[in-house]
Amino acid sequence: MAGSIKYNSSMVLVNGTLNDTYNTSGLTAVQTTQGLVRNIQTLLSASVQGDALDLGSVVTPGMAMFSNLEVSPGNFCEIGVQVTGTFYPFLKLLAGQQSGPLILGAAAIYGRANTGNVKLFYIIYET
Repeated sequence: MAGSIKYNSSMVLVNGTLNDTYNTSGLTAVQTTQGLVRNIQTLLSASVQGDALDLGSVVTPGMAMFSNLEVSPGNFCEIGVQVTGTFYPFLKLLAGQQSGPLILGAAAIYGRANTGNVKLFYIIYET
């Protein structure tokens, strides 16, 4: 029996005379296999190819959220995939930023720090 993941989100832009708001409510995603990982992992700045994220018992990553716990401005991190030793980022988080919910399409997820080590908090639900 499948379960559901429910989420709400909003985005607000205020920049001088440019204003915009976007809200979603009651959106759902299906989870067919029970499982999740909730972790804080240190990403090493020396890792050019990225560090594999510890997925625990999650075999097929699905919905995810990421937070860069770094407080030093300019020290961002990237989330991505690795193909034959080359890191391809799909998400960039500045210090203190958090992603909205997203659905992962790869079984192996990597993280990479910019100028110094970064603590990355993440939640990944099994699909």
